[in-house]
Amino acid sequence: MFINILFILFALILGACSSLSLKVNTTPPEADVIVHTPNGSQKLGVSPLIIKDEQLQSLPEGFTLELSKEDHLQQTVMIEKKSITANGELTVKLKPLNKAEAKLNDPDVKAAVESIARQVAAIQSSLLKKEFIQAEILTRNLLNNYPNFSVGWNLLGNNYYLQGKTTESLSAYQKALTLEPDNVETRIILDKINRLPASQGGL
Repeated sequence: MFINILFILFALILGACSSLSLKVNTTPPEADVIVHTPNGSQKLGVSPLIIKDEQLQSLPEGFTLELSKEDHLQQTVMIEKKSITANGELTVKLKPLNKAEAKLNDPDVKAAVESIARQVAAIQSSLLKKEFIQAEILTRNLLNNYPNFSVGWNLLGNNYYLQGKTTESLSAYQKALTLEPDNVETRIILDKINRLPASQGGL
């Protein structure tokens, strides 16, 4: 099953005010914006949409946004709340569905994608809290069900990297890159690890 979850770090536009907000834009507009957290899912509205400070404060440190529009490929973006500054902005281009991808509109497939998004949010939240054992358990469970899910391997690599387990993180990131060769972020992380001095575990 093809699942399109963006594993990205996005640039946020800095503003002058102290409160936080995140403007969500899509091309084309009028896409449903749904937030997934470990506790469940909630539709916030349609794009363009501004997620205001009070809404952001109620969300966990790690969450995912699902962006979906009829006849277009669903996109899911992983977000760390600490990365959001005043007047942050996220723009996502939605790809029209081809016949092979149209099966994503199947209710069972949509339910599976939502379940995966919640699992990813739970892993993200555990990593931000430095609950590495819990994060690894959740990630391993996810990968047991979806072994070719590159985002899962990236999350496992993040877990090991944050613990200083360079060799293990390198292996996980390489697996992610094998599954998704065009992922620029994974390539950047691998290059960074490979440039580490030997005393830090680099190659």
